[in-house]
Amino acid sequence: MSVRETVKAVVRAADFAHLAEEWELLQELYRRHPELFSRMRLDQVDATIAALAAEVAERVGPPPSAGMYPSLLIGAAFAALQAAENHGRVDPRDLDDLLDEAFDMLIAGL
Repeated sequence: MSVRETVKAVVRAADFAHLAEEWELLQELYRRHPELFSRMRLDQVDATIAALAAEVAERVGPPPSAGMYPSLLIGAAFAALQAAENHGRVDPRDLDDLLDEAFDMLIAGL
């Protein structure tokens, strides 16, 4: 399964389409109480990215896995997801379609 399809599967499983309202509430909470932001578990995000990068390295094997390629690939995928999700706040299209567009733009830019 490609990284694009994996990200789309994660989005569907996590039901991102229904998280937008909760995300806005969380952002408002952080604006009102910035001390809470410092407690957010960013290390969990780092651990998730590291685990996904390790899986990519395992699947692609050498030589690309010998360097930063797996981490770069996962970082780019997360950036595409974030861009699509952010754009979805002003674009009524389905998040799945926005993800496809984000990955297409990423590929075209490389």
